[in-house]
Amino acid sequence: MRHCPECGRAFARTDVLAAHLRKHEEEARRADPNGLASHGHHGVHGIVRGPGEHGEGADPVAGVIADDFLATVPPKDDLDAMYDWLVHSFVGEAPPGELDTSAAGPSEPHDISLPTPTAVLSTFAPTFNCEVDESTRSALISYLCTIPSFASSPFSACSTLSAALFRYWTVFHPQLPILHAPTFDPAASTALLATLVAVGFCCDSDDALYDFGASIFRKLSATMQLHDLHEPPVSLETFQALVIHGQASQMLLNSTQHQLSYISSAYEYGLSRGMDIFYVRFYKRFTFDPHASEEEQWRTWITSESWRRAAHRVMEREIEQALLFNQLSSRALTMLVCRLPLPVGDDVWNAPTAAAWKAQPPLLSVPYCSAIKGVLTSSPGSHDRLNSFALSSILHGLMSVGWDLKWRGTLRADAIMPLQTEINWHAALHMAHERVERDLAAALELPFLTESERLLSWTSKDLLLIAQLDLLVDLHSMLTFAGVMRIGGRYVGPDDYALAAKTIRKWCTTDVAVEAAKLVTEYLSNRVTIADLDTGWSASKGMYAPWSIYFASVPFPLLSAMPTAWDPADLPSFLQSTSRLLKRQRWAVGKDAGEILASLMDRRVATE
Repeated sequence: MRHCPECGRAFARTDVLAAHLRKHEEEARRADPNGLASHGHHGVHGIVRGPGEHGEGADPVAGVIADDFLATVPPKDDLDAMYDWLVHSFVGEAPPGELDTSAAGPSEPHDISLPTPTAVLSTFAPTFNCEVDESTRSALISYLCTIPSFASSPFSACSTLSAALFRYWTVFHPQLPILHAPTFDPAASTALLATLVAVGFCCDSDDALYDFGASIFRKLSATMQLHDLHEPPVSLETFQALVIHGQASQMLLNSTQHQLSYISSAYEYGLSRGMDIFYVRFYKRFTFDPHASEEEQWRTWITSESWRRAAHRVMEREIEQALLFNQLSSRALTMLVCRLPLPVGDDVWNAPTAAAWKAQPPLLSVPYCSAIKGVLTSSPGSHDRLNSFALSSILHGLMSVGWDLKWRGTLRADAIMPLQTEINWHAALHMAHERVERDLAAALELPFLTESERLLSWTSKDLLLIAQLDLLVDLHSMLTFAGVMRIGGRYVGPDDYALAAKTIRKWCTTDVAVEAAKLVTEYLSNRVTIADLDTGWSASKGMYAPWSIYFASVPFPLLSAMPTAWDPADLPSFLQSTSRLLKRQRWAVGKDAGEILASLMDRRVATE
């Protein structure tokens, strides 16, 4: 049974499906006055040859997303069918541990493997345009008119704004590389510039500059809603500003902004679904005119890839809300919603000119959901190593699968139980985590990494720890006992605490607890240095690290009665040092975590 990727209708015969798809193409052609959706421009539906081998209507690095593959993927709203498709290689005719080729598109060898890495040894270092001139400053003052003190502040000088923009590019951008640095123009979008400047101020070590950036930040969301988001369509620059704003509010500012990030994440996700940016039909408008110049083709690809990167980041943050911050996500199995190819590597993304971009070697790819399936079902060593952004996206997908099967199982028992009898999800996820861990270790050993590749790899290691812990411990119970006051949109009460203490006491007697202790010990010994304990943690070392260090530290006092794990006499000193590290960094939620660690020794759980 095959499904139409546009409307989801099922067809038993391929020729009938092909005729049905032609009707969609005719409708798109009539609806598109510019003819961008014509039959001669297949966009991301066509087989992509890569930057060095452009074909008519091909998106050079979109990936191999053929109609045959799209027809095999179930409709996006049929989660039961998506579960079945995800594990088809386990429960179908294919032997366990092998990737099912029937759902991976054409029968070429590369179509059933993960994408080839886009040279981890990046050829091009990113270049940043950080110059804010007087006319751009005037536009910024007008845009931020709701902040009267902005124009008169000494921090609003062109030189200071340029310095803030530079800090954004060097501190924040490497961890969220959704902007195209070589073609960035500060004057192109005032909303985007205001967001970047505010984030740049918040990344500064000076308290006055940080407070100034935070004062701008508080007004940005309402200002964008008033000027840029009040009516469709939403421009790429505005959407990028929205995504960057949400990420910064989640990881850089105070607890109030952090709580508002839950709302902004749901808004971004709903807006993305409304615009269809998770699906290939949105990208048909970015197909190439065969008569266009090389520069025009490059610019078209930049726009298309920028939308894809922003879409991936929206999806990833939705997953983070559930696993990292214990909020109910908008949708189960978020990663299965996305039908886009994985992001390209820095060597393609940072190409400074159209000629340099076109000179990159051909790339092959498969859609994101199929790549997740490949990591879960293929035998060890059968996939190619991914670039840092793609590997981060894959890890978020595994986090989504793990969280969904662990917590949504109580809500969707009828859908999940038949599959749990066919597949050992715990073992499959454990092996997938090991593959990701090996790839991250190999990537960090390579020379000449860009700052983005290095920081994204470290960030993936931080998130991988939490994903691995989620398989070993009830994180809700652990955090409840540790002192988190709010989980899943509600406050923790005495009954919740009593139940969590009982659960943790039982967990401490298991072999899994010892495994968790070894895991967090290894992570902390590799991630935290003596210098970090003395100076604290800055965002430039990884925004997610404080939260992962907190997750890694919480089990220590809970297992303090287990002498095989470590010397209990070292525990107070360790907690004091880690608590000091967390409280010295700027992120208020991380500071709260430091306070919790400082008080944990008084509330440790006995194992008798």
